[in-house]
Amino acid sequence: MAILLSDPLIIDPVILHAWHKKRTRMWCRPIYSARRTESEYATLYPKLLHDPEKFQNYARVSRPSFHELHDFIKYDIQPGFTNFRDSISTEERDHTTTKKMNMLIHVCDE
Repeated sequence: MAILLSDPLIIDPVILHAWHKKRTRMWCRPIYSARRTESEYATLYPKLLHDPEKFQNYARVSRPSFHELHDFIKYDIQPGFTNFRDSISTEERDHTTTKKMNMLIHVCDE
């Protein structure tokens, strides 16, 4: 038995298998795979669309103005589509950018 374990041809596949198994990673973490159903955009945005006053307060822009802005820039911010995973929509990207800009403006005003 000691002769077989000392043989490099027997040990190398075992070591390579252990090394490969250790390096295997997830393609997409579970928190990111749930983005389509559990994100702020997926849960809050549909509710904001039904209440113009809350949408105005949240986005700091009226709903028609937001959609007009989105229609104006959606072809410039359109993500590239791949076979690996779905990209975020232009509306979600615009919504997130508007939210971040409003937070930045609020911080700068103080």
